[in-house]
Amino acid sequence: MSYDFNAETTGVIIGRRQGYQKGRNEGYDAGFEDANSQWIEVNNKWKASYAALQRENANLLATTQEANYAISSLSIISMSTMHVLKSAPQATITKLVLHYSDLSKNWLENKYIRVLPADEPVLQELTPHTVALMKKWWDQTVEATKAATRKSDNDSDPSP
Repeated sequence: MSYDFNAETTGVIIGRRQGYQKGRNEGYDAGFEDANSQWIEVNNKWKASYAALQRENANLLATTQEANYAISSLSIISMSTMHVLKSAPQATITKLVLHYSDLSKNWLENKYIRVLPADEPVLQELTPHTVALMKKWWDQTVEATKAATRKSDNDSDPSP
C-alpha cells in the first residue's frame, strides 16, 4: 500500500511538474506573442510617422530651394538697380533712402523683418556690395540732411 501511495505521489509530482513546465512554456509563448504583436503595432505607427516626417522634410527642402531662387532673383534685380542708381543725382538717391527708411520702419513695426535690411546678416552674407552701397547712400543722405539743417538754422538766426 505504501508503494501504491508512493507511486501515486510520484505520478502526481511528475504530472504537476510537467503541467508547470507546459504552463511556463505556454506563458512564454503567449508573452512573446503578446510582446511581438505590441511591437508590430508600435513599429507600424513609427514607420507611418517616419514616412510623414520624411515627406514634410522633402516639402521643406523644396520650399527652401524655391525661397533661395526667389531671393537670388531679387538680388539680381536689386544689384542691377543699384548699379544704375550709382550715377543718379543726389536728389534721386535721397528719395530712395527716404522711401527705404519709411518702408523699413513700417515693416519693422509690423514684424515683417527683424532688422533694417542693410543690417540683415543673411543679406550681408549674400550681397555685401548691395548692403555697402545702401549704407553709403544712407550716410550721404544723413550728412546732406545735417548740412541742410545747419544751413537753415544759420539762415534763420539773425546775426547780432
